[in-house]
Formats: sequence, C-alpha cells, structure tokens
Amino acid sequence: MADRLVEEHPDAHIYHFGHYEPTALKRLVGRYGVGTEALDRLLTREVFVDLHRIVKQGIVASVESYSIKALEEHTGFQREVPMVEANRARGRLEAALSAGLRDDASLADRPVVERYNRDDCVSTRALRDWLEGLRGELEAAQGQPIPRPEPPQPRPEAEDDKANAVRDAMETLLAGVSEERAERSDEEHVRWLAAHLLEWHRREDKSVWWDFFRLKELPVEELVEESRPLAGLEYVGEVGEDKKSILHRFRFPAQEHRLGEGDKGIDPHIEVPTRTGGTTNPRREIHAIDDLAGTIDLKVGKGNSTFDPEALRALIPDDIVGTKDHRARLLATAEKLIEGEASLAAWSPASAALLKGLAPTFTGGGTLETLAPTKPLLDRATQAVVRLEDGVLPVQGPPGTGKTFTGARMIRALLRDGRRVGVTGPSHKVITNLLDAVCNADDGDQEGDQNGAHHRERATPVHGVQVTTSEVCTDPRFTQVKTGSDIPGAEAKRDAEAAPPFNLIAGTSWVWAGDSMLGSVDVLFIDEAGQFSLANALAVAPAAPKLVLLGDPQQLNQPQKGIHPPGTQVSVLEHLAGEDGILLPGRGLFLDETWRMRPEIAAFTSE
Repeated sequence: MADRLVEEHPDAHIYHFGHYEPTALKRLVGRYGVGTEALDRLLTREVFVDLHRIVKQGIVASVESYSIKALEEHTGFQREVPMVEANRARGRLEAALSAGLRDDASLADRPVVERYNRDDCVSTRALRDWLEGLRGELEAAQGQPIPRPEPPQPRPEAEDDKANAVRDAMETLLAGVSEERAERSDEEHVRWLAAHLLEWHRREDKSVWWDFFRLKELPVEELVEESRPLAGLEYVGEVGEDKKSILHRFRFPAQEHRLGEGDKGIDPHIEVPTRTGGTTNPRREIHAIDDLAGTIDLKVGKGNSTFDPEALRALIPDDIVGTKDHRARLLATAEKLIEGEASLAAWSPASAALLKGLAPTFTGGGTLETLAPTKPLLDRATQAVVRLEDGVLPVQGPPGTGKTFTGARMIRALLRDGRRVGVTGPSHKVITNLLDAVCNADDGDQEGDQNGAHHRERATPVHGVQVTTSEVCTDPRFTQVKTGSDIPGAEAKRDAEAAPPFNLIAGTSWVWAGDSMLGSVDVLFIDEAGQFSLANALAVAPAAPKLVLLGDPQQLNQPQKGIHPPGTQVSVLEHLAGEDGILLPGRGLFLDETWRMRPEIAAFTSE
C-alpha cells in the first residue's frame, strides 16, 4: 500500500499530530521484521507531516498548551465522546487486554474507544483544514502565493546482489516456520533466529538514518533540546593548524550532547555535491571539545572549498559504522544452515552451538560439575577451558566476582598449552582491560606463590598483537597495528607448521568478522558478553571453533539503536541464559563469590 501511495501520488502526505504514529510504525517494523522498505520510502520522501511541529513553529494561539484537544476551540471541531468517558473506557479496556480477558463483558468499552480514536483522526483533519485556511488568508493579504516545499526526488535504488541474497536466504529459512515461538520446534527456531539475525545490522542502521532525517528537519532552537546533537554553534575563528588541516573554533550554549574528541559530526543544514551527481551532508572531524568553556574545535582541510564556518550551526553525531564483513559472515552462516545443520557445524562448530544453545562438552567426558569438584572455582575454569571441545563455554559473574581475573588465567592456561587465543569485546577499552590482566597475571598472588602457580604464569609465553586505534595495552610483549590485515602471519591461521609469530590476537568484532580471520585462532574470548549482541557474536564465531563468553547479562544491557524481533535483540549471554538471566547448571560457569562487597551487603543484594 505504501509503495502504491508514493508511486501513484508522489505529492501525497500523511498528516499526524506528534511523533506517535511514525514511532509506532518503526516499532512494528522492527518487531515483526516486515515492511522496512515501505516505511523507509515514506520517511525519506517526507510523506509524514507532523502538524504539532507546524503549529508550534507557525502560529501563536491563545491556549494553555498546543495539544490537539486544546486547539479544537479554534478549529471548531466537536467531539462525539466526552474526554472523561473516553479516558475511563480506555483504561478499563487496556486493563482487560493486559489481563488476557477477551470476553464480551471485558470488551464492552471497545466501541467507545473506537469512537474516541475516530475523533482524534477527524480532529487532525480539521486542524489541517484550519491551517490551510490561515495559509489562504495570508496569501490573500500578501497578494501572492506562498510557495510549498518541493517533494524530494526519489533516490535511485540500485540492485544490490547482497540484499537479494539476504532476502532469498530469509525466504528459504522461514519457509514453513511459524511466527509464533510456541508453534516452532527447536530446529525451526534455529532457522527463524538465523533468518532474522541476517538483517540485525541493517535494522540498526535504518534506525540511525531515520533519527538523522528527523533531526535534520528540526530548527537549531529545537536541536539544542535534543540529547545527541550539538547545536547553537557560533563561529569564533581560526585557532591553529594540525598537519594539513586548519582548526576552526565555535562557541555553543550549555546542553546535553553525544559528541567527543575524534568523533565526526554531520552538518544537517548544508548539502554539498558528490562525485555521483547527488548531494550529501558534510562530515566535520572534532579536534577538541570543552564543555565547561563551551567551545569546539573542528579540523577542516586547507583546500576545502565547501566549508562555510558562518553557516555551520549544528552537528549531528555520525553513528553509522560500516558492517559489511559482519553481514557477509551472517549470510555465510545462513547459507551453511540452509545446506543442513551438519554443514554449519563442520564449517563453524561455535556458530552451530550458539544458535542451538548447546551446553559445553569436554575431552575425556565429564561435565562442568565433575571437573575438579574439590578444587577452587578458578581451577575448574582453567581445566574446563583447556579440555573444552568445539563449542561455547559461558562464564557469568556478577560485579566483583573476578570475571577479568578468571578470564585472564584461563587465557594463560591455554597459552601454556600451546593454543592460539583471540580476544574481542564491545570496545577497545574493554579489550585492553582484559589484556592488561593477562599480562599482570605474572605477578601471581600469595596462594599462587605457595603452590608454584606464580612460576607457571611467569613461564607462559605471551606474544600478542592488538588491533586498535585508541586504547592500547602498553606491555612490551604486545605489538599494535591499525587493521586486521596488518597482523603479521594472520594468513597462517591455525596451521601449526606455519608457526605464526603471535599466540594472542586482540581486536573488536570488525577485526574478527573479516575473511582473513576465519579459523585464525583455537579459542576466541568475548569479554563483556552481556553487552555483545548475538548478531555480532555469530559474525565473529567462525574465527575459532571454540568460544568463551565472559560477562553478566544482568549487569548492563547491550547497547542497540534498532527494534528487533524477539530473540534477536538480546546479547549473546542473554541468549544462552535461563529465563531469569542466570546460566542453568551445566550450561556454563557461574562465579558466585564476590570480592568487592562485605558478605552482609552481598547477601542483601543477592536476595
């Protein structure tokens, strides 16, 4: 229907009051994974018209608030259903639906609510007609027509082989699979998850772009009130140079924003031509920002002829980060699953174990409970990781239980055993923290000194390489490079005869999702896995046959911008945990002793 609307009537509009309607459509599109393209066309072609913004920006009315109900005394609209009656009926109906009551008695208020909703729609039409009347009066007073905005030109939609492949894979995986979880078998649920995870990154990007277009339409005065952009910029002048760039300083009023040094901001009010004949909003790199002084310095190339400092009034964070490799890896995973679960398991046993939620298994048999049952939990963890068969080992630890301490010693145990280990996480800072703990394990502890563990740690070979552009591990046993392709010996993968120069490789998911890292290590650790999406975990899983997940799904939620079908929006640890967010016995290790709080506080918090 949306496609027909914009194609047959390019000047058509959908009038609404407030942001509820577009927001609800975005939520439904993300929730059910359908209609994304249709909604995208409606948004990017500016079909939606928010009358609330027009009223706020265009008129001054003698009302207490610019609500649609307050404006009805000017538009002349009379409601059929009194507001008191409508609010009571709506409250009773919502309570009945929430309680699962759908009999005739509980739904008796439905006709009243339907008439109330119809009143809102007709009132919106009356407001639109009233505003058009005011426009006509102004044109008559001025003696000339007021130009209307030109409808935006439709963007050319190139054929995308990858998008077509994703669509075909989704259709194949979802054939005969119910949308209702209760009606899906375990095998069907695996196919359903793999299908809807294919578009996880695309849904994230869509949400960012939709919000960008929303912010782009706001005047500077309203952008100042938003939480992400930086607005109200006033040009100060040039304050220096940085290599081939000139530093331009701007003042800004105190406000909340999400921009920092090294970030790039998009100028929402200026468009510059592109090489392909279109236009784009320029991006400006932030050299320094001082919230206390209210100043920001931007780096602009000396030869940049499109930069007009006097015209720059706002910056919107550039939150789009390329995920081409992530998407390609998820598509490869889906294609292997289409061939059969055995094919997927042979290609990436860790991916198969993740999707199916399999419990870890160990060489020589046994379970997590029977591994060194009389030894401390740390000994059980190191034995478990060394004896882990291809698959996934989750380690959950609430705050203060020593996740980083335990993970570092698990890594050292693998290195002593001659394994090649990888480390990833949601940020360079998280990764560097774990690498520092791995190196500091040389220091041992008092118990370690008594039983010889300290000497074992000192004898562990550590030859590390970290792919990073910010936070770095400063230990001399680590080399820093900027991209995964810069890793010496990465092409050696797990070939023991090739003798790769590094036994510990660290980087974000952008490193591990690349083709060069496929099967590159024996075990891959994901730190802060409670903040690491299931989609990204599947994207990096083919880098190793074994995954170790460190984190706590109840500590912090994994950040996301989009709205996703249920089960695909979770972190990788949430995916594997039970309904209460706790790993079930036999499914992973649970660190149950905190070293950060007194027992009385820990007991109260746990209870």
